[in-house]
Amino acid sequence: MKTQQKRIFLPLILVFTLLLPVIPGLKHNTACAEKKKIILKQANSLAGGEERSPITGKLETVRSVSGNVVFEHNDILLRCNKATEFSESNLISLEGGLSILSPSFDIRSNRGIYYPLSDTAKLLDNVRGKTQKSGLTFKASKADIDNRNNRIRLITNAVAWHDTQQLSGDTIMVQLSKGKKRVESITVTGRAFLAFRDSVQQDPGLYNQISGETMVISLDREQNLSRIDVNTQAELLYHTFENETPSGVNYTSGNSIVMQFADNALQRVMAYRNVNGKQYPASMRSQSGINLPGFRIRDEEKPVL
Repeated sequence: MKTQQKRIFLPLILVFTLLLPVIPGLKHNTACAEKKKIILKQANSLAGGEERSPITGKLETVRSVSGNVVFEHNDILLRCNKATEFSESNLISLEGGLSILSPSFDIRSNRGIYYPLSDTAKLLDNVRGKTQKSGLTFKASKADIDNRNNRIRLITNAVAWHDTQQLSGDTIMVQLSKGKKRVESITVTGRAFLAFRDSVQQDPGLYNQISGETMVISLDREQNLSRIDVNTQAELLYHTFENETPSGVNYTSGNSIVMQFADNALQRVMAYRNVNGKQYPASMRSQSGINLPGFRIRDEEKPVL
């Protein structure tokens, strides 16, 4: 459907009045900007007019800036090629080269929508990013960012990497700690799959694997695995050792599986309801036929930021 829009290009002198950038020495500007809590740091041009809201579809008065656009809101810095403010919908549409940077994360996308009143954003295309402190890197088709509640939700074809661990699923929700300095937990919904190298022998091609419909991963303060809870069609494949010598590969399935770790090493495995299991000999450790369905290492997709 063709959108109706009307554009009025305004003199550059009005940029400072409408969008309240910070200018040293102008106390009124700074006070107004603080009140609105969103500040335009830079842009090449500004236009005003009417466009249809991407949320309601109604024609609204808009103000847009383009060219090297930089906004600041609380502890977030937003960069893009073009930003359009819809005053009635209380949102800002962001297009082209979108980057959202904070002390806790760096996330990129082709386009998105930012909601200043709730401190949230919807990223709509080709999402890739990382957490600043914990070393988690990720990608997805879309994402929701809730800066106020310290959450990042990766949506559709979501994959995350941390050291030698790879996590995938339909959606991955990353919960940051209150101080936003570390990842507290990760919840995966839909086709959850975690592959990680064993702490005893980290052979390049050998991975412990766990999968299920939902998965909750808890991390300790050093960002190591602490506990994994998997529910619905849970399956686990892990390498076993005797005095650090490979003794085989264990397969376990059940309605739910719990794994507990200490010092990043697997300590205990518990399976519940409809439990089945088998032990493969050590000679089969490197055979791909014993891998869980859906196992695939995707390091070539890992974004570099």
